[in-house]
Amino acid sequence: MTETSSPNLGTSETETPTETESPIAVPKWEDLGLAPEILELVRKVGYQSPTPVQAEAIPYAVEGFDVLASAATGSGKTAVFVLPVVHRYRGKSGTLILALSPTREIAQQTAAVFETFGAPFGLKATVLIGGANMRLEEAARLSRLQERQ
Repeated sequence: MTETSSPNLGTSETETPTETESPIAVPKWEDLGLAPEILELVRKVGYQSPTPVQAEAIPYAVEGFDVLASAATGSGKTAVFVLPVVHRYRGKSGTLILALSPTREIAQQTAAVFETFGAPFGLKATVLIGGANMRLEEAARLSRLQERQ
């Protein structure tokens, strides 16, 4: 696989091992290529073990590949995006990342997960929604951050 190709993850049926096959090992966060300080945050937040989509996609994203993943709602796709971004850009200032989301709710969810994992490294997230005042949106974000402290 080259850096220009993208894995297509999560689109096949899950196979159950037969009696002669060994059960598939449960993946661990430590196996996904994330920095130790990110793994510490993952544990603090309470993530037990990576979901199948996280275990399959995060190593590719950490390596810099584009990833196309399909999985059920609640399967951890937001962390598939956020954790490798935080891994790559932690400690770097002046970098802007544009993440486009199809709905207001997904944009807000992505920002919340990004704040959870990015804020300890000085990374910030802002949600801009078409038709909404940017300054009011930023003021609301800052208010939410102050309430958490």
